[in-house]
Amino acid sequence: MHLQDALTKHGQTRMQQRGISEEILDLLFEYGVTEHRCAAEVTYFNKKSLKRLKQSGRCNPNDMERLRKAYVVECDGYVVTVGHRIKRFKH
Repeated sequence: MHLQDALTKHGQTRMQQRGISEEILDLLFEYGVTEHRCAAEVTYFNKKSLKRLKQSGRCNPNDMERLRKAYVVECDGYVVTVGHRIKRFKH
């Protein structure tokens, strides 16, 4: 399924409002860590996944701080919302 097909209207709106591009979502899905939370899947970067991303060379080092805080919430294969973390995720 193509990313555009998996975005809900709310997800598209939040991507625009929060300045999160499809490229960032692609990096999240490829390198991020996914956890199951309240009937949804939350994908974000932790230290280990950021290190793998940095080593891959697919990201500008200047953008790492912004990427570090990005997350995406999926439910049933659809992107429900995206954002930038303000607080740590509790484990």
